[in-house]
Amino acid sequence: MQKNNPRVLMFAPSCYPPSGAEAIVTSKLVLAMIDAGWQVKVISQADFSQFYPTYEHANWKPLRFVIENITGLNTNSLFARLFGKKATNKLRAIFWVIKAIKLGFVSHRKEQYEFLLSRATPQYGHLPALILKRIIKIPWVANWSDPLPPKKAPPPYGEGLHAKIPFLLQIYYHAVFKYADWHSFPCERLMK
Repeated sequence: MQKNNPRVLMFAPSCYPPSGAEAIVTSKLVLAMIDAGWQVKVISQADFSQFYPTYEHANWKPLRFVIENITGLNTNSLFARLFGKKATNKLRAIFWVIKAIKLGFVSHRKEQYEFLLSRATPQYGHLPALILKRIIKIPWVANWSDPLPPKKAPPPYGEGLHAKIPFLLQIYYHAVFKYADWHSFPCERLMK
């Protein structure tokens, strides 16, 4: 590998195994980076939703070497059983974010990544990068693949552009917009 190939730390809860549309798109992006000679480490979420059966095709094999899947919250834990599925899903996301920040920080100290990349959907995919950006001060690219927050998606999936979102979520998105050095979108319509 040449020295001028970028070293990237990526946060993508939905990536590998490619068992949903978002995971497939993210996996293809990572494969493109690998093919271009980039040094990439992806911190993903092992307990993210599985929409399709896991299919282990030979094309996906290079991902095994760059993906680190971590779990959020054990769904069989006493806490999960006491508080139910909805609370468990929110806590799974929070626990994943905390673990991803810690792993990202340790990985960066070892590898000295040149920039951060985060993918959303789900919407908390940007949170580890947001926090690490404030600590390690390297460039950050926030990549958007769907209208977020989900409530802003066009009907019938959401309430549209003028949907009201909770105050804390507004603060989160404002911080992502403010601190990401670049934002990338698959199309101009989504950007707007």
